[in-house]
Amino acid sequence: MTNDTKLLVAFDFDHTVVDGNTDTWITKAAPGGDIPKALKDSYVTGHWTQYMGRVLQHLHSEGVDASALQQVLQGLPYTAGMEQLFQHLAQCAAHCIILSDSNTQFIEWILQDRGHSSLFSKVYTNPARVSDQGQLLLGPYHSHSCPTCPVNMCKRLILQQHMQQHVLRSQAPYCRVAYVGDGSNDLCPAQSLGPTDIVFVRAGFALDKLLQKPEVACSVQAEIVRWQTGHDILQRLQAL
Repeated sequence: MTNDTKLLVAFDFDHTVVDGNTDTWITKAAPGGDIPKALKDSYVTGHWTQYMGRVLQHLHSEGVDASALQQVLQGLPYTAGMEQLFQHLAQCAAHCIILSDSNTQFIEWILQDRGHSSLFSKVYTNPARVSDQGQLLLGPYHSHSCPTCPVNMCKRLILQQHMQQHVLRSQAPYCRVAYVGDGSNDLCPAQSLGPTDIVFVRAGFALDKLLQKPEVACSVQAEIVRWQTGHDILQRLQAL
């Protein structure tokens, strides 16, 4: 493919690239391997980033610094077949991006540890930084007016802006978009894609359950492909 007809592959991160949730995985670093129930119960729907700020503050107060979080994330495995999929995408020079409600630090630590940072041209996620005291500080990616997405991130808006910027740079749109995800916040970007695009939906997860409702499935124009491992995604992309 030439530069102006590239395939765009957009990945969610938690339960997609990695076989778990980075935000809940880090609680393994807490004393006793978990956080208090009262803290868990403080989560308000749609306000996950604010909740994670409280979790990170609690962990730091318990002596868990950023280096300990980085170490525990090394134990979070990739989803089966994902490394082979990455190898194929690198060989065919596809454009790959990440759209995730995790954060820059968690994703950077994992991708760098496994040698895959260079595969992704952009990582769209919540900004994070390590303070002078070793605490991980978290902020929202952006604000938006989408009524269905979490207050800190609308993946549809981010994806559309990325595609518009590509057209400005390359004077041509992507030949096809493949979106790989699992969660309910992946529905909004999936609904923005066209009939030549593909939505890879992880079987048994929240997005899959939503799309089993006829009124939701009919809102997605793209081809819907259910997947369990990266090998399933690879097989469909190789058939293009």
